[in-house]
Amino acid sequence: MAPKRKRLSLRQKIVILNSLKSREKPANIAKRHKINESSVRTIKRKENAIRKTFTECGSSSLTYSFNTGDVVKVKVERALVWWIEDLVHRRIPVDTRCIKEKATVFYEKFKCEKPSSSNMQNMKQFCASNGWLRCFLKRNSLHNVKITGESASADEEAAKIFPKTFSDTIKAHGYVADQIFNADGLYWKKMPSRTYVLS
Repeated sequence: MAPKRKRLSLRQKIVILNSLKSREKPANIAKRHKINESSVRTIKRKENAIRKTFTECGSSSLTYSFNTGDVVKVKVERALVWWIEDLVHRRIPVDTRCIKEKATVFYEKFKCEKPSSSNMQNMKQFCASNGWLRCFLKRNSLHNVKITGESASADEEAAKIFPKTFSDTIKAHGYVADQIFNADGLYWKKMPSRTYVLS
């Protein structure tokens, strides 16, 4: 009975290609990875595309199981992780809606940068669905945590010089006390109480 067909990660494909390069027999490789020998030969035939994907996307893509022609999605996820790390570093909360919106923006950007090819033309349009989001969070070990304390640290230097700047502005434009409105505590959008962090 032939082994059940399974999707291989980029890491597994690279391992198989390296085994073939070492002159190991395809039958032995297939048996070890529990795949059909024809799958090994297909991987060999697509060696250039597989290695190009690894070169363009780097080691962060090794655990992905995807069509090698779809390098764009891997780049999107890598860019998203960097973006989330930056927000976490700046103590800016990020929720699922923000992640989905940013993923779509990155996808459109990277898709335009990628040269047109048959693989690109046959590629399904990216959709930042709930299913994709669950897989993205799991693949990158992102966890939803409750925010404690202030969302972002205050700019103390700006706070020190603001009173004088504010006073000068009032004098320059001839404002009176009745025209000054304190908007402390007024929010255009409520900030999320939770955010995603990398473990």
